[in-house]
Amino acid sequence: TKDQRGTKQHNKFKSEERKIKLEKNKTSSKICPSSLKFPDPKIVCQKGPKAVVEAQLACMKGSDKDTEFAGVKAAYLFNSKRNQNRLCSADNFAHIVQFTAFKVLLDADVKVDVSVIKEATEGKSKGEDDYCQDMSCVRVVANGEQTFDFHLSRDEESGGWATDGVQIKEQQCS
Repeated sequence: TKDQRGTKQHNKFKSEERKIKLEKNKTSSKICPSSLKFPDPKIVCQKGPKAVVEAQLACMKGSDKDTEFAGVKAAYLFNSKRNQNRLCSADNFAHIVQFTAFKVLLDADVKVDVSVIKEATEGKSKGEDDYCQDMSCVRVVANGEQTFDFHLSRDEESGGWATDGVQIKEQQCS
């Protein structure tokens, strides 16, 4: 039918458009985001809270406008569903990271120290802090100066770990 021919032509045009974009990426200094490889959240989340944070940091390191912040968008996938909903989208997450204290984590030369500072406790006791009891906290110190506390919990469906939020610690005056 006429509609199917129109769709085929549209798809052919889109295919040609993609080829042109790929060719441009080959000749420019810009890195094609689809060629970048990132850790798989489904695998990493089973390895524990520290592994999740290290994977998020690995994704973000060196992510910039030349990569269309693909690494930051990949790091978004390590967030819990609740945190993803709060952040709205991977693009919004990338914007937040670029224009806040988190931007230090994009620097390819940043030195980070990662340590678990709180393990989730097994089992639940009834009380007002059930939520916190089931959380782990992983501290990231960037360049010995800026501190980020990543709060992680287990996903009920997969049993894997995901980031629920990050607290930026205030700098202490010396």
